[in-house]
Amino acid sequence: WIDDKESVLVPLNIWKRNATTFPDMKGRTVYVGIDLSKKIDLTAVSFIFPDVDKFLVRVHCFIPSSTLAEKEHTDRVPYRLWKEQGHLTVTPGEIIDYNYIQAYINRTVAENNWKVQEICYDPWSATQFALEMELDGFTIVEVPQNLKRMTEPTKAFRDMTYEGKLLHEDNPLLNWCVGNAIAKIDHNENIMLDKAKSTNRIDPVVATVIGLTRALSHDLESAQGNRVNNHFSVQNYSF
Repeated sequence: WIDDKESVLVPLNIWKRNATTFPDMKGRTVYVGIDLSKKIDLTAVSFIFPDVDKFLVRVHCFIPSSTLAEKEHTDRVPYRLWKEQGHLTVTPGEIIDYNYIQAYINRTVAENNWKVQEICYDPWSATQFALEMELDGFTIVEVPQNLKRMTEPTKAFRDMTYEGKLLHEDNPLLNWCVGNAIAKIDHNENIMLDKAKSTNRIDPVVATVIGLTRALSHDLESAQGNRVNNHFSVQNYSF
């Protein structure tokens, strides 16, 4: 990084303009981004649904029970309330057992009859998880956290939010993480999320950007069958 600078990825007031109520999502095409993070911290799963000129984002997070009270105090956010609201799963024990994430994805996909195109993940410390998901019949794609892979989807996350093309369900946990997200930008305007400089946890934002690395290549013509309803305008949006 030469003459690099830092910037808030998306101002929270801009992000919250894109909150909406999703219709019935049964049978939809979906890309999945996963940020397994450290086993004592938040792990995030992001479901990204192509919809002609837009993407709809739904996230869910996991935290180990042994660190719940401590993290609620240090992070100063209501993790237990978010669990009650259905945004967070608390897994038993000292660390997150990735089998819970595997089971959650399988169950949620089956219940909604979603057509999973790919599951995208950071290969760091996730080899066994990826093998297990592949054995479950999913297409697994490695997305290393480097400048070359992350610039385009990070810019897309930012730009589509400003353009009203990245919609979400006003999940308070996701909103908090978006508000924490800091990006570093080099002199060539390359951009990626900076976990070290971000003000607090950003795991579901990272998971969404990881999923966008592949969702952006989706054939948007085929997404016309996924149009959610008439109040979403239809435009030709190319990446």
